[in-house]
Amino acid sequence: MPDHLGATVLIVDDEPEVLAVLAAMVAHHGCVPVTAESGSRAVERHRALCGQVGLAVLSVQMREMDGPETLAALRERDPDLPCVFVNGDGGRYSTAALLDFGCAEVLNKPSILKGLKPALAAAHSPRTGTTGLKLTGPASAPTGQEPVASILAPGE
Repeated sequence: MPDHLGATVLIVDDEPEVLAVLAAMVAHHGCVPVTAESGSRAVERHRALCGQVGLAVLSVQMREMDGPETLAALRERDPDLPCVFVNGDGGRYSTAALLDFGCAEVLNKPSILKGLKPALAAAHSPRTGTTGLKLTGPASAPTGQEPVASILAPGE
């Protein structure tokens, strides 16, 4: 059985469409998505899961609590929580600054579909001590121009 099956991934974004696509991709790759539409809701969900979260995928720009603030709050309870930041417009943080917060990867929202799969593997492996998740499917997902259904086609 692959290492990642059943791993819980906390996904945080205040854009419902992005949240839905990320959750579908995470589920397609055998992980259990738990979604939150804000940083404070993410902290509540993380607390309720009692340390069972294997990876946090956080939007950088959110209205109430941004991604780095959310990560800091999550790491108060779970200091080694792996993280991937998802960035839309750059905002006030550079990629280097985001990496300095201790995340494993920074993905731009337009390239999420291409980068999430290897980022899941990279972010999850240091915590488990494995050499990486053994995710099935193509090495990269289609561009954002193709429908979500094509990424989630059976047999991948």
